[in-house]
Amino acid sequence: MGAEPEVSGLTVLAYGIGGLGLAGRFLHLWLVQQKGLVVSAGEVLGITFAVLLGVSVIGTVRRAQRR
Repeated sequence: MGAEPEVSGLTVLAYGIGGLGLAGRFLHLWLVQQKGLVVSAGEVLGITFAVLLGVSVIGTVRRAQRR
């Protein structure tokens, strides 16, 4: 069995920027728009789930095209 390929630096950078964007969105909803803590967290978790689902689908399609 082959080892998993290493994650590129660009991928790590993109995840870091995405994480900061989600944290910023949470703070904006909670502190600027004065939404509740639970509502703000729920919206950010929903966005996170959608983004991770998209990344998973794209990864699956790319992996299937390589074979």
